[in-house]
Amino acid sequence: MCGACGTGIAAAPWETQLVGEGPRAGRALAAAATRATGARITVRTWGAAGFVSQARTAPLRTHPNLESLCHALLPALRLGLPEPAGSMARRLVVPLPGEVDVPGLTVWSALAASSGAASIALCGPISRQSARIHGRLLLEPSAEPGWRVAITAPCAEECAHSLQNFLSP
Repeated sequence: MCGACGTGIAAAPWETQLVGEGPRAGRALAAAATRATGARITVRTWGAAGFVSQARTAPLRTHPNLESLCHALLPALRLGLPEPAGSMARRLVVPLPGEVDVPGLTVWSALAASSGAASIALCGPISRQSARIHGRLLLEPSAEPGWRVAITAPCAEECAHSLQNFLSP
C-alpha cells in the first residue's frame, strides 16, 4: 500500500506503458486531462500515480489513478464524444501520422472508454504484452511503426473526429 490514499494502488501500470514513469509523464497526463475539460477543471499530479482535480469553485478531489480521474471528469468533458448508443457497433481503425501526443492519446482513450461511447484498442510501440483495462480499453503491442487506434462504436466516425480534434495542436 502506498499510504497516500489508502486504496493500495501505488502505480497505474497501463498508462506507464504508454507515457513512461516519473513526474514529467504525470504532469503531461494532468495537462491533457485539463485540456479535455476545456480548462474548466484543473488537474495536477498527486503521489506516484494519482491526480488532484479542482473545478473553479469546488474543493480539491483526489483520484488514485487515471481511471478514477476519468470517471470524475466525464460530466465536464469537452471532447465531442457521442452519447453511448445501443445500435450496431462498427469498427474503424485510425492511423495516427507522425509525432503523436502520447499523453493526450492516453487520456482521450481512457475518457472515451470510461464514457461508454466506444471500445478502444491502442496499437503501437508498447513494450509489454497486451492488457485489457476495464473491458473497454485494450493495449496491443505492434511491430509496425507508429500508432493506430481501433474504435468500436455505433458512431465510430464521430469518435475518430473527436480524437483527431483533441490531438491536433
